Amino acid sequence: MGLFKKKPSAFEVSAKTLAEKGFCDEYIDALKDDISNALKPRDINKGKSYLCNALIICGRLNEAYDVFNEVDLNTLDSILAPNLVQNIIFSLFVQDKLSAADELYYKHNRLVLHDHTDSMRRTLAIHEHIQGRYENSITILAKMLDSDCRFLDICIIKSMVKLDMYESASEIGSSLNAYDGLHELGNQSMKLKRKILNALDGSRIKRTHKNKKKK
Repeated sequence: MGLFKKKPSAFEVSAKTLAEKGFCDEYIDALKDDISNALKPRDINKGKSYLCNALIICGRLNEAYDVFNEVDLNTLDSILAPNLVQNIIFSLFVQDKLSAADELYYKHNRLVLHDHTDSMRRTLAIHEHIQGRYENSITILAKMLDSDCRFLDICIIKSMVKLDMYESASEIGSSLNAYDGLHELGNQSMKLKRKILNALDGSRIKRTHKNKKKK
C-alpha cells in the first residue's frame, strides 16, 4: 500500500464506463447516476459540465443546452469552464441558432479568448462565419484540420457551403458520416450532405445540358 490513500471520486462508475466504451448513451446514463449520488455541490456542478459535453459529443444538443443552463461556470476550473462554453457555442452554431451562439460568445468573451486551445480557435472561426466572413472562417479551420479538436469538419463545410465551394466541401464531406444517427447533430450533418449532393448534381446536369447544346 502507498502512504497516501487515493481520494474517492464522485464519478468512478461513469469514468470506468467512459474508459471501456467511450462517449455513448451508456456513459451518459452512468454519469447521470453519479451526479444524482454526488453529495458536494461542486461535484454536482462539475458532473453537469461533464454531462453537457458528453451530450454534445453524442449529438443530443437540445438536452445539452438545458443542462448547460444549470451549470455555474464560476465554480468550474480554468479548463472545464471555457471548454464547456466553446462546445455550447458550437452546438448552437451547427443548428443555425446563430444569434444565440454569438450572444454567448460576447457574454463569455473573456472566458473564451483567455483559452488557448484549438477549441477557442474553432470558436473564433464560428464567430467569423456568423459575421459573414466565411473566407476567414475557412482559413482558421483549414490550419487546424490535423488537430484532435472535434467538429472541425462540420464547421468548415458550413462555411464552404456558404461560398458555394461544393467540390471542396465534398472532399471533406465523407467525414460527416461519423455523425450519422447522432440525434440533432446527425440531422444537421444529413442536411449538409444533402445540400452538397444536390448542388453537385445540379452542376453536373447543367454541364451535360451545355455539352448537348454544343453538339
